Amino acid sequence: MENLKLGLRVNAYQFALLVLINALVGALLGLERSVFGSYVEACFGIAAEEALFYFIMAFGLAKATANYFAGLLMQLWGRKRVLLLGWALALPIPFLFAFSPSWELIIFANLLLGANQGFAWSSTVVMKIDLAGAKDRGLAMGINESAGYMALALSAYATAAYLGPLNDLLFWGALVFVLLGLGLSAFFVRETAAYALLEQTTSPKLSGEEEAASAWATFKKVSFLETSLSSVTFAGWVNNLNDGMIWGLLPILLLERDLLFHEIGWVTALYPAVWGLGQLATGKLADKMPTKELIRRGMYMQAFAILGFAYSSDLLSFMLSSFFLGLGTALVYPSFLVAISRLSPVEKRAEYIGIFRLWRDLGYLFGALFSALLWYFFGLMACFYGIAALTFFAALIVQIRMRRI
Repeated sequence: MENLKLGLRVNAYQFALLVLINALVGALLGLERSVFGSYVEACFGIAAEEALFYFIMAFGLAKATANYFAGLLMQLWGRKRVLLLGWALALPIPFLFAFSPSWELIIFANLLLGANQGFAWSSTVVMKIDLAGAKDRGLAMGINESAGYMALALSAYATAAYLGPLNDLLFWGALVFVLLGLGLSAFFVRETAAYALLEQTTSPKLSGEEEAASAWATFKKVSFLETSLSSVTFAGWVNNLNDGMIWGLLPILLLERDLLFHEIGWVTALYPAVWGLGQLATGKLADKMPTKELIRRGMYMQAFAILGFAYSSDLLSFMLSSFFLGLGTALVYPSFLVAISRLSPVEKRAEYIGIFRLWRDLGYLFGALFSALLWYFFGLMACFYGIAALTFFAALIVQIRMRRI
């Protein structure tokens, strides 16, 4: 341990390698995200909207569950083994994507995809936090999330633009991403738990009560009881809930407002592009500013942007709403992880992050359910009004309950 040092510069090689691996995790998801509905409709005769609903439900549930167990397993097995588990679970995905004879196997492939995202993405997050130390944690998370989501967006765009047989692209693209991710993780990535132990020597010690706390007690603390932790967790849940709604319903709203197909592409692409690129700047801000301020402002910005979609009628107003939704999400995404890291004892950091990421990604599942119910009973516009109001409420919760950290 004497030769270990915390910081991005001294650990640049391992950090860059983990960024590349996280980009591969994002790219694997991007392969399917833009074409899933049309692909399933063409192959199995299931309506694209129904297929997308099932995709978000299966993927969100599997990813959220994997996030939680990733946190627990990282404390028992170390970080690298959990990363390898994530990639091992992805090995059947190329074959299931391209050659499944049934709709049920496609759902199973999406469960594996969610598990891959949960185990592999969670482990790279914790490993980068281990390497960066407290000083560069926000920048590390900004780079991490930006790489993952930009790779997702580029992969989704390339898949949507591909003119050849989708089976070939899904098979070979997924196979390359999985084998690269597994190979790099197995042969080049080093275990980083020792870096957390190094940071632990200069951090406050766990109390006896906290050290002896059960997994259930820790879960309740992060989810509900401790005001700052639970406020961040609730905001993360709402963030992904509104993202799940935007993912499924924004294209439908744009069609209803008579935008052309290429205009719909611009609006729906701008939001994740600003979200992905913006985190390169907002991650560093989280090292300089209180995360409470970034989360509060970002959630308010999201709420008004979602409301803006409801009142927009032309391309420019939709583009402005998409831009500010992406900026608001970029403000909160790395700040969530930095806040949880600051609030968690080093010894239990992986577990705390796993619990947060469980709730955050359950937001996709609840977003799909809430949107379906609101749309069924009250119409499409009620979805945008309701989710905007919930996002505004999450910002108020952070403003009132969260400590200034």
